[in-house]
Amino acid sequence: MSTRSAARFVRYRVMAHPDGPFHISAMCTNAACHFVVFPTEKHDEVSRQMQEHTARTGHAVFSRTIQDTAAVVLGDRADA
Repeated sequence: MSTRSAARFVRYRVMAHPDGPFHISAMCTNAACHFVVFPTEKHDEVSRQMQEHTARTGHAVFSRTIQDTAAVVLGDRADA
């Protein structure tokens, strides 16, 4: 008895999960500074804290990270 297997190409796509929130964080890029805003869903709060930090220190360049929850779903067969 022989075993047969069929391989097929399945296309997936990655998308933001519709029920998942976006989180944003920031950190000052000045080498001597350790200012960080931890991930939060309150995007306006991150901006406010960055502005206050700039007003206090003069540091005006930040690295921001935006995180979402991702889902991998089957792609549309019409795309294949």
